[in-house]
Amino acid sequence: MPYSGGRDRDYLARISRVPASGHQLRFGVQRNTFEGDHHYGSWGSDFGDPRETTRQDPVGQEQRRETWTAEHRYRPADPHVDWQARVYRNDNRLERQDRSTATRAVEHGGDVRNTFTLDAGPTRHRLTAGFDYYTEDGRIGQTDGPRLSHRSRNFGAFLQNRMRWERLRLSAGLRFDDYNTDLVEQDLDGDAVSPNLSAELEMSAGWSAFAGYGEAVSGAGVLPIGWLAYIDDEETNLNDGEPFEAEESRRTEGGLRYQGRDWITARDRFDFEATLFETRIKNSIERNDPWGSPHQYRAGNPHDDFPQDFLDNNQPLVGGIRNRPDPVRLRGYELRAAWGVGPYDARLSFLSAEAVDDDGDPVGVIRRLGGGGGDRLVFDQRWSAHETLTLGYTLTWVGDHTDVPDDEPERDGYHLHDVQAEWRPWADDRLTLALAVHNLFDEQYAEHTSLAVEENDEWQIRDEPGRDVRVTGTLRF
Repeated sequence: MPYSGGRDRDYLARISRVPASGHQLRFGVQRNTFEGDHHYGSWGSDFGDPRETTRQDPVGQEQRRETWTAEHRYRPADPHVDWQARVYRNDNRLERQDRSTATRAVEHGGDVRNTFTLDAGPTRHRLTAGFDYYTEDGRIGQTDGPRLSHRSRNFGAFLQNRMRWERLRLSAGLRFDDYNTDLVEQDLDGDAVSPNLSAELEMSAGWSAFAGYGEAVSGAGVLPIGWLAYIDDEETNLNDGEPFEAEESRRTEGGLRYQGRDWITARDRFDFEATLFETRIKNSIERNDPWGSPHQYRAGNPHDDFPQDFLDNNQPLVGGIRNRPDPVRLRGYELRAAWGVGPYDARLSFLSAEAVDDDGDPVGVIRRLGGGGGDRLVFDQRWSAHETLTLGYTLTWVGDHTDVPDDEPERDGYHLHDVQAEWRPWADDRLTLALAVHNLFDEQYAEHTSLAVEENDEWQIRDEPGRDVRVTGTLRF
């Protein structure tokens, strides 16, 4: 893939204090840097392959991410105390070297929670209470351009109770979120309460039935800071001048589970699960550019609506950002089965899902949200050939995806073969050597949720990587 390489370096250090009197401390620091010549948005990232006819000139870029984490856990013999506190800091930077453009987003966050375990008559409860906080400060600065800032925060408080009574398990909870996000002169501000409820009933002969319902709200972190570089106060349409609304989702699911033993042969094990699900998402944040991309002027055939001033000055532009007017439903079903005996285990799963609107019509692939795809079957096997050697094989089959909107292409199916091996040359687990080969036969394919763009009556979709070979070694001492 042209301009897909680079220099990738990752450094990680972790330290933990083993539990003493119920206390445990953990600290971690990580730094990742990536340098290379790549396309800066548009062709080759959000859209299709960077082919000779459409790609932009590569841009020297450097990306750096630093993460700091600290965690404290306290779990004494008292069943009313199971404490966990965590704080973190992420510092993300991206420099575009040809224009001296720097994008920086600094995130701070943490959460505190405690789980109470108690018995009340015939019922046993695990009650978790806590709160979390998240904030992001983002800035984009250019030597000869705008300097824009973006701030986002969210405070949440939650209560979740998991109860068991004979053959019935119940889980019920509430979450409160207070959120705020500012974008140029627009704010997304508010609060919401999100409930959830699920239940599972154990029936006879290893069968159980389950069902669940949950709501969620996202009012912070839904506006990508990278869009700031292409926003103009006068030309960019920010939700038609109306305040942004938080993204909301509702998920429902239900199904059956089965656990059995001695199903086919003596001492074998068998598990089965069937699930129906639907998630409804409304008010998702999306870019609404009539020309398709901030960089469309580079394609040599700009859209008629692209402002002439920006075209003359060779400047990219985000045309509009809005709350999506129509809700999206992600629905389908999944079947899972697992069987094993002795050193052999096999798992089989089948997923059929679609993305539709409230009228049941397909909505296609939505940037930063997802989309439907062909049916997916995965067959995974593991065999412990020896106490020190484990072999594996995975088949992934994806069918054609033809139920698409009129303005999107149909997607071809594909099938992948992966193999794995893990060897411990010593009797203990001190040294582990592993080999993994993904896409063994170098299949050329594209995920069905990859974005597509039409250029010169031809659809362009970025392919996934080909054969991927990885060898790892782990030494514990």
